[in-house]
Amino acid sequence: MNNQEFDASLRRILVSIGQSRSKRLNSMLEPSLVHCDIDALTTTISFPVFEWEKNERGDLHGGMVSAMFDVAMGVTCVAFYPEVGVITTDMQVAFIKPFNSSEYWFKTELLSHGKTFARTRCVAIDPVTNIVVAASNGNYMAFKPGSTREMTPNADPETHNRSFKLHV
Repeated sequence: MNNQEFDASLRRILVSIGQSRSKRLNSMLEPSLVHCDIDALTTTISFPVFEWEKNERGDLHGGMVSAMFDVAMGVTCVAFYPEVGVITTDMQVAFIKPFNSSEYWFKTELLSHGKTFARTRCVAIDPVTNIVVAASNGNYMAFKPGSTREMTPNADPETHNRSFKLHV
């Protein structure tokens, strides 16, 4: 894949999110591509801030920030797994500064991508000040669309802790 194909793939993914007729979170966030670099394995995706996304202090709500990280990193992964989709397996977010601007850029780097698993890291940047306001790491598992994903509960009778095994 060259940079032009990578850019086209990302734009197709983002257009399909935006054309979603349902009121799903991904489409309501209105992500758009700012930049991509296939050689560096990076993308920069922009998210505008809407009034409904703000907390009582008027800052972007932390849950919305997490969702934006997930979309930015997930879209980056999907571009590298065009025949399949991806599932977020885990994600960590570190909040550094308040989110009180009208737009943020999420710069994702694909650290590794194998046959079924990808690792990413991402920073949220205020494009006006160029200051990093949060950072995240995420891991994604590829799956074939239409496959059955069954979660089987496993319970430890000693501790009553539950875990789930994903069957793809």
